[in-house]
Amino acid sequence: MGFFSKLFSSNNDDLQQSAESTLAYSSVEEAFGIDFSDMSQYPVQFKKKETDDKGGLDLIYTLKLDEPKFGIFDKVEITQYEPELCFARLQTSKNELTQEVIDFINFCAQTYGKDIMGKGQFKSSERNDLRILSRSWDRVRIDFWDKPTISLSKIKVANLPIPEGLIPHRPYTKAQLEEKFGEISDEIWIDSTEEVSGMILSFGDKRKLFVKGIEYDWENIIGFNYENNPVMEQGQTTTETKVSTGSMLGRAAVGTLVAGPLGGVVGAVTAKRTQTTTQDSKMRSHYTLHIHTNIPSKNDITIDRPVCNEIITDETEMYTINQIQNLISRIIEANNE
Repeated sequence: MGFFSKLFSSNNDDLQQSAESTLAYSSVEEAFGIDFSDMSQYPVQFKKKETDDKGGLDLIYTLKLDEPKFGIFDKVEITQYEPELCFARLQTSKNELTQEVIDFINFCAQTYGKDIMGKGQFKSSERNDLRILSRSWDRVRIDFWDKPTISLSKIKVANLPIPEGLIPHRPYTKAQLEEKFGEISDEIWIDSTEEVSGMILSFGDKRKLFVKGIEYDWENIIGFNYENNPVMEQGQTTTETKVSTGSMLGRAAVGTLVAGPLGGVVGAVTAKRTQTTTQDSKMRSHYTLHIHTNIPSKNDITIDRPVCNEIITDETEMYTINQIQNLISRIIEANNE
């Protein structure tokens, strides 16, 4: 018997692959039973914010359901990853398989065909071990490995209670920016990453500036300065051992007089040794740049330790600073024309 088989009574054999079942929905969005186009009508609770591996800001919410969805799901977690897009995950603490879940699996199989693993409609053998019950289509994922979850992505969403100062976003790729704004007139790397989040990009024809993936109009840029707060950089540690030669000869002589040749060896071995440890430390620059804007709702743009490659040196930081200073000066000059 499978791991979860004990959760099912013999009555579960009556659960059928109900291609004939009358469903109360005609789309996967409708199956969730939530009007994502107006979330203000639900008691949605903001849970937390997260930054993804590409620098995008995700806002995560929870919503307790009045009635269990598909017979077992009593909560939905909503992740807003763009101002108008989210994905939702139905959650439950119960390890159960219901007829409603089977109906939904079969509906998705009929709608999308086989999933990425070549699986389609529900098979009765999957009841033997629910941990192997899973489906993954482009927008829908069903998983019973730990606790049952059903996820739906690319949902258009509106009126979530966004906390003040937090706006979900996904950073553009460089190719997307070029497609939208045309040729890049200036490209400055401020990080060793190859993502837009590690660059300053300027589009002269469109008078647009992107700093770490965030968009600014040239007219928003009003100034620039940088500061240097040097830090002590710890270098390589070296340990040197010195043996007192005079002491060693004296001890050897005394040892020979007292105990013969063997005593001479012992006297030499016990000669005085001195260890000296030195560390190669030096002061080096630590630059921080500030690009000033005239946008009240946004802080000035701060760039800490700008580098144009993986090797951080005073020279590489200063080279990048000069590039940025030249670009900002040209933008301010263009604004004043």
